[in-house]
Amino acid sequence: MQEQTMEWWILKQLRAQVLTDLKNIIPNNYFDEKPDEISVSDGFANKESLERELCWGYLAIKLGHNLFFNGPTEMSARQVSAAEVLMHLGTLAASEVQQNTTQQLTNRAKSLGVDDGNAEMAFKQLESQVIPNFRKNVDGGLRLYINHLTETESKPFLALLNTKDRAKNFI
Repeated sequence: MQEQTMEWWILKQLRAQVLTDLKNIIPNNYFDEKPDEISVSDGFANKESLERELCWGYLAIKLGHNLFFNGPTEMSARQVSAAEVLMHLGTLAASEVQQNTTQQLTNRAKSLGVDDGNAEMAFKQLESQVIPNFRKNVDGGLRLYINHLTETESKPFLALLNTKDRAKNFI
């Protein structure tokens, strides 16, 4: 659990670094938007937190994708790489919200003694396939992005890389 908390904190710092690198091309108050199509039902624990994270993920995917594939021509290599990482961080955030809500549905159905539909199956698929793939995408984008950072800037993010051997290549 402590490792998960540490990873969450480092991912939050990575978000901040990426957004800092893109600050001159992100529309003002972009992440303050709440898209109409994003909502979490009132029945979920931590509804506001889940909804905020889902909105952030959705907006990060949308912005990261747009900047990476159709960004302004004057973007630096660092900014292009940051846009890719932003897109991947968004997909990871949104999928983790989905995992949390499917787990809540499964737990609630079990406590009521009713069928959960396919919530448990969806949870297991998110846990075993989807989220690990999205983490690999973040890892791959980070390996490219980290090459544009100074040694001091990159140090906090080395812990996110999957193996110590790869981390050594960046020290």
